[in-house]
Amino acid sequence: MAEEKIKIDLSGVPQTLLLPLLGRAQFSKKSYSPIQDDKAIELVNSLDFDFAKLLKTIGHFTGAWWIARAWHFDQAAKAYLNLYPNATIVNLGAGLDTTFYRIDNKKLTWVDIDLPEVISLRN
Repeated sequence: MAEEKIKIDLSGVPQTLLLPLLGRAQFSKKSYSPIQDDKAIELVNSLDFDFAKLLKTIGHFTGAWWIARAWHFDQAAKAYLNLYPNATIVNLGAGLDTTFYRIDNKKLTWVDIDLPEVISLRN
């Protein structure tokens, strides 16, 4: 039996959280992607949303930008965690960011902060 998809009701600014999520998920499926964001793929597959409509609003290279941005943030966070493995990272405007799942060293404390409707969806 297939799992029921999570219905989302976002508009305006909160809906923009889907753009980087979709970009990371799309590029993570490619063999040449600098990161593999399995959590992003899982989230896109679990949401009841017309991503095809969203894809029409962005170009092919927009997804490349999102994956490059994620890679750079991952590198910076990993370098910081090498120096301070017990750090606390506060992710402001977290959206559906999945960085934690890619860099978790099992010692860091991660805090996501965003608009109430976004945090509700994250939960």
